[in-house]
Amino acid sequence: MDMDVMARYPEQLMQHPDQLRRVMVRSESGALVPLDELVQWEYSKTPLSIAHQEGQRVISVKAELAGSDLGAVSRIIEQKLNTLTIPEGYSVSAAGALKQQKENLSGVLYIFLGAVALIYIIMVAQFGRLSHPFIIMLSLPMAIVGVVFGMVITRRVVNPIGMVGFIMLIGIVVSNAILLIDRINLLRQRGYRLNDAILEAVRNRVRPILMTKLTAILGMLPLALAFAEGSDLEAPLATVVIFGLIFHTLITLILVPVLYSLFEGFRERRINRKKTDNSVAEHML
Repeated sequence: MDMDVMARYPEQLMQHPDQLRRVMVRSESGALVPLDELVQWEYSKTPLSIAHQEGQRVISVKAELAGSDLGAVSRIIEQKLNTLTIPEGYSVSAAGALKQQKENLSGVLYIFLGAVALIYIIMVAQFGRLSHPFIIMLSLPMAIVGVVFGMVITRRVVNPIGMVGFIMLIGIVVSNAILLIDRINLLRQRGYRLNDAILEAVRNRVRPILMTKLTAILGMLPLALAFAEGSDLEAPLATVVIFGLIFHTLITLILVPVLYSLFEGFRERRINRKKTDNSVAEHML
């Protein structure tokens, strides 16, 4: 079995490595034997210190980013590692900022899903039914399409701060859809027919929706341009919000009324059919 042995010799007696060859070692018989005759010599480079983690030797490779972001570098490193042939007994894993980024992304994803579920529950309590919140949730993927389009154009990567932008985006787009559907419901309570209520609600809410979206976009624009030093880290957040709002504005004014008309039209037809069946049954009796 091979064992690593480290011997120390007084520095004042060791001015050159060749002096170690002449060190006399006493044998079992008492004779002094030069160390050169007992060992096999080999010169090699060794690290100044040996780090251990969980009982295993660890070598850390560090680098500073220049002209790129952490997400893009992480993907490149993973691609390179997949092409390497790692000797038996060795392993390579991401650490430091790369490892922290993966943990942050998974944590933000759970927060994102929890925020969506919580918003849906609140809207169900507000509207008193499941269909209207479901209509609003169906419009959210269109905002994500806008985010993907914006990231492709700007050539940016969604980092953990960018994931926070997704949570901000949900709150903004959902609030505008709530305003539109709430206005439709109010007009229907006043006696408007379904299509008339939808058209009138869109006319009444198009200006407030455009104003709120434009205010948020203009507020995020300086951050998205990333003129200041070090602002590249926060730029994905603004990019997510801006492009998500631009796409969802069109969706709010087009898709949400269409979905509302389909859901409520089906509901009214079902109610009318049930009333017709009940009246026929009463007539037969």
